[in-house]
Amino acid sequence: MKTIILFFFTTILIGCSSKHSKEQHFGTYEVFKGLFWEVYETYSGGVYAGSSYSYYLTDSITFRTFVISKNHDDELIKREFKNDTVFVFKVRNGYALKEDTLEIKEFSLRQLINNGHWD
Repeated sequence: MKTIILFFFTTILIGCSSKHSKEQHFGTYEVFKGLFWEVYETYSGGVYAGSSYSYYLTDSITFRTFVISKNHDDELIKREFKNDTVFVFKVRNGYALKEDTLEIKEFSLRQLINNGHWD
């Protein structure tokens, strides 16, 4: 009996451990001229829970970098472009449609292209 419980517990831990898995490609969207947003489902909650997603920014030639993950159904990922900088915001919808900013990230396109970072 202990062996069965240990096997079941280990299987659950291994299955839930990958935060930025790229196995389940959800979609690729052009967000700006020559700049794409790749979305991967990292956890499928099925009927009982929400799914988790990882977001990557890429130009498909010189760089692809992990940007942010969305783990709850009430979270939204927003982005803004200013000059050569991309701002990414993770916000949570609250009571009466008020948004709480949970996380802000900033990426310089010039730096990403020069470094050629590939996640």
